[in-house]
Amino acid sequence: MMGEIKAVLFDLYGTLVYEERDEEEQYRFKAYNRLIDYLKSLGYNVSINYFIKIYNNIFEKCLERIKGTLNELDMIYVYWNIFKNLGIMPSLNLVKNCLDIFYTMEVRSVKIFPDTLSILNYCRKRSFKTAIVSNATIRFEYVISHLKLSNYFDVLMASYKILKVKPHPEIYLKTLNLLNISPQNAVMIGNSPLSDIIGAKKVGLKAILVKRHDIEENIFQKYNVYPDAIIFSLNELRKLI
Repeated sequence: MMGEIKAVLFDLYGTLVYEERDEEEQYRFKAYNRLIDYLKSLGYNVSINYFIKIYNNIFEKCLERIKGTLNELDMIYVYWNIFKNLGIMPSLNLVKNCLDIFYTMEVRSVKIFPDTLSILNYCRKRSFKTAIVSNATIRFEYVISHLKLSNYFDVLMASYKILKVKPHPEIYLKTLNLLNISPQNAVMIGNSPLSDIIGAKKVGLKAILVKRHDIEENIFQKYNVYPDAIIFSLNELRKLI
């Protein structure tokens, strides 16, 4: 057991949910088609191939701009610039409608790990406060809605909301503030050694690594920061918290 734990913070991708790779391209293509149909309904004659080309170009440029920083990608900014490059006058309403149309379809490739719901129910029964702390764009909101996860959590924190990604301390501290919990009374659960474990430990949280895949060898020795435990299934948390 890990002492007086009052709050459990979970990473999202790779910890609670995963991408079904066999379906990922299928749903993304359907999402692009729906988006193009919407633009055509507004009188904008854009081919799907040209849209994807512009999208990829703008997306890569935006990624390059924040490379080496702990800044998050702003998808509203990305789409705003896509429309400018397509010769379409952008508006916030247009951008939000397009994000909604695209992500409502595209996130259907995201699935819940078999051990996720049982441990979330366990946390509720134990009266832990719970949160998701995720490096994620606005797509996060559509994943949560699609998988009906919101009722399991007191706080849903994604990096797009503060434009800073883990391991930046702000995302953890903001979450703890919303939970009204001190770092020493919280534990972070995640699959990324750097983002979820090292980042959390540096702000005073306990941290448990869910090892669902191979990790960089000696990464904890490199930073001289170590997880409080390593598990291979979320169900093992019952013995720890």
